Amino acid sequence: SRNLELSARNLPGVTVIRAEGLNVYDILRHDQLVVAKDALDKGKRVATRVSEVTDGHRREEIARKRPRWLMAVAAGCAALAIGVGLLAMKASDNAKQSDALARQAELDAEKARQAIAAQQGKIDALESEIRNAKTEIEKRNAEIAKKQAEAEYVRMTGKKPPKQPPGGKGGGAGSGSGSASGEIKVCTDQVLC
Repeated sequence: SRNLELSARNLPGVTVIRAEGLNVYDILRHDQLVVAKDALDKGKRVATRVSEVTDGHRREEIARKRPRWLMAVAAGCAALAIGVGLLAMKASDNAKQSDALARQAELDAEKARQAIAAQQGKIDALESEIRNAKTEIEKRNAEIAKKQAEAEYVRMTGKKPPKQPPGGKGGGAGSGSGSASGEIKVCTDQVLC
């Protein structure tokens, strides 16, 4: 018992009491304290275990819930990225189509300019032909008017009209000064007379 007493003194939290001074009440009270202390320790261990289980369960629950909302956010971000990608692709396609349409419009405009130039050349050629035809018509009309005037002269006088010298205006070649001698000068075109 002496060794037990020496060993107990070296342990922390152990108080050594002499057995002679103990009564039954002290022993019962000691047993109650030990039992209460054991119950308290056991309760602390259970509470710690429950707390760990609850915390672990909570952590698991949070870990399970976190991926759901995290996956929902990630799915939303992925959908947004896909949408932006599709919009960018559509914009790129629209830009390519616009470029192609612009190039086609430039080609069509160049073709139209060439066609207009070709038509303008044809119009110029036709205008030249029309001017030549008008000149020819005027010459023919002048000849017809001259022939009609000569025919009228012959009908009125019964004589052949006098000849005009070539290249001249017909003045001074006849007998007299022209209008005084009864000659009729036929000049319907200023260029030809």
